Amino acid sequence: MTSSPSRHHQVAAPAVAEAADQSRGRVIDMASYRVRLDARDNDSILNALWNELTRLAQEAWTWRDPESLEALEFHMAILKAHVHAEWQK
Repeated sequence: MTSSPSRHHQVAAPAVAEAADQSRGRVIDMASYRVRLDARDNDSILNALWNELTRLAQEAWTWRDPESLEALEFHMAILKAHVHAEWQK
């Protein structure tokens, strides 16, 4: 089945002119952008540490062996350092 030319949509030529009239962009402060990005990265890291803590606690509760408790204790020390650094800001 063929369609007649009247059924085809034609692309408007003024779209190119409209695009040229739009602003080319805007200037952003990269320093403040990087700080926001660093804060998100830090939040992601802290969230991952807290998630790992719950996993290790579950594992220690399940196995109740010295190795699981040592892993939990080691992880707590890492998380504790991050929390202290966060609260010092």
